[in-house]
Amino acid sequence: MQKPIEYLAAEQTYRLIIDAELYQYMMTLAELSAPNEILGIGMISKKEHGYYMDFVVEEVFVPRQEVSHGYCTFAEGAQNEIIDEVLDRGDSVEELCFRWHSHGYASVFFSPTDEKDIDNCDSPYVVNLVVNAYKDVIARLDVLEPVRVRNIPLEIVIDVPIDDAVVTECADEIAANCKILPKQSFVPQKEEPEAVKIYQGVRHDDATRL
Repeated sequence: MQKPIEYLAAEQTYRLIIDAELYQYMMTLAELSAPNEILGIGMISKKEHGYYMDFVVEEVFVPRQEVSHGYCTFAEGAQNEIIDEVLDRGDSVEELCFRWHSHGYASVFFSPTDEKDIDNCDSPYVVNLVVNAYKDVIARLDVLEPVRVRNIPLEIVIDVPIDDAVVTECADEIAANCKILPKQSFVPQKEEPEAVKIYQGVRHDDATRL
């Protein structure tokens, strides 16, 4: 069950995590659809650790839709088809709170239509991503419950898996080429009070009178 975001901390970083294959999939859809727009929805999981609150895209669906150069919308009944698919396999539709669409060759931004769609979302929060054929991206988080918090910018992170062979090669490079120096203290030394500093053998309070 998707839980409301109970608090927003100013010192936290809010991130949208997208698997590299899913990211490539969405970007390819946007490029091949241009100059027309295209939209999709997806499953999100929320993970909080340390200074980060991550919204992870777990799956993306491309519904039947109607599109043009400056417009895209679900075909009649298309959104319900995806909801039924999610329910049939035993997953929660409350995690179906990721929305993305493309702008063809136009710039990426959130239009008044996007703002209206976000306000009408029936979930505690929703994550929106806008892309274009040039691979420009912009993402935001909107909290709808328990209080409305609008347009929280999301840092976009593409999760690229690292092959074990690459890890081994990098470890070997570090072992061969990096000399580890003794640990040094970076605690600043306490300075003497300004009044007793010595300048060329003359006390500071004497020097000011010369």
